[in-house]
Amino acid sequence: MEGLSVGKESVVRVDSAEIEVTVVPVSFSFTKQETTILGQRLFNGRVYIDDQEIYESVNFIFDLDGQGLTLVDPLESGKTLTIDYVDAITLNTVEGAELVAVGTSTTEFTIPNNGKVYGYYKVLQEALINDITIN
Repeated sequence: MEGLSVGKESVVRVDSAEIEVTVVPVSFSFTKQETTILGQRLFNGRVYIDDQEIYESVNFIFDLDGQGLTLVDPLESGKTLTIDYVDAITLNTVEGAELVAVGTSTTEFTIPNNGKVYGYYKVLQEALINDITIN
C-alpha cells in the first residue's frame, strides 16, 4: 500500500439537534502482484519426432480407438517416432515408447505392445442413416 490520503470532512446530514452523518474521503494506491503459471493439462498422448514434440490435429491424428495414429506428413528416413501416453486399460503413464509402422507405411503407426491411448473410444462399429451404411 502506498500514497494514503485523507480528504476534507463533509457534513452530509444535519438536524436541528446535532450532526448525524459526515463523510471523510480516504484513498490510497497499492500494487498487487499476481503470478500466472501454465497449469499441467492432462495430455493423454504426446508424440515426438527425435525428441521434438509434434501436435495432435496439426501434425497427426489419433485413431478413433486410440491404438494408433496417422501422421499428416510422412516420417523422414532415419527419424524416430515416440509417444508418452496414459494407457487406457491400466491408467499408467508410458514414456518414450517407440511407435510401430504399419507395414511399410511412413504415415500409419500403432502403439507398441497393444497399448491404447486413454480417452479415445470407438463408440460403434457401423451406423445406418437413411438406408446408407457408414463404417
